[in-house]
Amino acid sequence: MKYKPSRLQQIDSVEIVSLKGISSSRVSLYMKEAGSADSVLLIDESAQEIAGLWRSLPWAWQMRCHIPPFGLRFYNNGALLLQASICWQCNNIYGDENGNDFHYAFNAKRSSSQKLRSICQQSFIKV
Repeated sequence: MKYKPSRLQQIDSVEIVSLKGISSSRVSLYMKEAGSADSVLLIDESAQEIAGLWRSLPWAWQMRCHIPPFGLRFYNNGALLLQASICWQCNNIYGDENGNDFHYAFNAKRSSSQKLRSICQQSFIKV
């Protein structure tokens, strides 16, 4: 499935999931195997900021690894819309949207991509 982050539906919360220590046999399974890993739930402006950054992730070529430090789960009214693991080292995202697997290669060096990473990191420092 060709995926475009810009088509993320309206959300009201975002869960940032730490994927530290999660090992997966397939890159597309990180979020499914994360289960109840450490996470932080954000609502209101914080959630909308992350959704905005997600929607603006710029396309790029990917490298051939997947070592994701974080994943995101987007919700609306308690329903999971999308979940994905993100690797800033190799410019790729693997996830599923409404049960359909997807892959997206993004420019991890762009300021919007780095800001998303920074928010994820800072969310776990605050815990």
